[in-house]
Amino acid sequence: MTRKECCLHGWGRIVACGKESTVTASLEMLTGDEKSKLDYRALFNCFSGCFLFVLQNREVEAFIQIEDEECSKRAGEQFGYPLIVKCRRLAYDGRGNVVAKSEEVLTSAINAVGGFGHGLYVEQLAPLVKELAVIVARGRDNYISCYHVVETVHRENICHIVKSPANESWKLMKLATDITSKVVASLEGAVVPRPHNSGHHTNESCYTSQYEQHLTAVVGLPLGDPSMKAPASIIYNILGEDEGERGFILAHEMTMDHKPPYLTLGIPAAF
Repeated sequence: MTRKECCLHGWGRIVACGKESTVTASLEMLTGDEKSKLDYRALFNCFSGCFLFVLQNREVEAFIQIEDEECSKRAGEQFGYPLIVKCRRLAYDGRGNVVAKSEEVLTSAINAVGGFGHGLYVEQLAPLVKELAVIVARGRDNYISCYHVVETVHRENICHIVKSPANESWKLMKLATDITSKVVASLEGAVVPRPHNSGHHTNESCYTSQYEQHLTAVVGLPLGDPSMKAPASIIYNILGEDEGERGFILAHEMTMDHKPPYLTLGIPAAF
C-alpha cells in the first residue's frame, strides 16, 4: 500500500479492507498523522505501530538532529566535513539526503532537502568500502529465514548493481547473517515491511522469491527455501521516471519480445 493508493482509495476504504483481510504498507510512505488513524493490530496484524516507527527513524552512524542554523553548524564542528544532511523520512534511493562538503555549502544542502521543517539530522560520513545486504523474513511462528548475503553497488546514492552472493569470506557473510537475524528476532511482531531492490534477483536465482516469501510470511504459512538454484546472479537496477515514457516503452518492448530478458539485453551465457 503506497501513499498514492491511499489517496486514490481513501483511508476509510483501506481501513475497512484491512478489517476483512491482511494489508501491508511501504513503511517510507506513512506519516505520523496517517499512522495515528490506523489500528495497527487490527489492520496490519503482522506488526505493531511502534515497529514502523523503529524502522522509519533509523540512523547508522553518529548523528545530530538539527532544528536551526546553530544546530547544523555545531554538527559540522563535531563531525567535520564532508557530512550528510538527511530527512528522517523518505531518505532512500538518492532522495532526502545531500552530502555537504564544507560549511559554505551546508545551508544550500539543508534547503535542497526541504529545510528544517522536514525533520532533518546531520550524519557523520561513513568510510564505506562496500555495502552488503541481507534479505530476511520472519514468520508468525518466529522462524527466521535469510537469503544469501549480496553486495550492492551504488551510483549517485541509488542501488545500481546487485551481486549475489557477495564476494566475501564465509566468516564475514556469516557475521552479516547472524547480525541480521538477531536484529529481526528483537523486533516486535512478524517482520514483513516490503520487498527490496537488493532482493529482485531472487525472482530467478532462488527457489523462493522475496515476493513469495513476503506473502508467505504475511498470511502465516511456513517460509519457503531461500537458497539459490544458480551458482551466482547479478542484476542491474533499472528505474523508471515519473515523467517521460521512453523508459516504459523500452520495458514494454523487452517484455513483449517473447525472449527472456537476459537475451533481450544481449548478455551471453546468462540464465
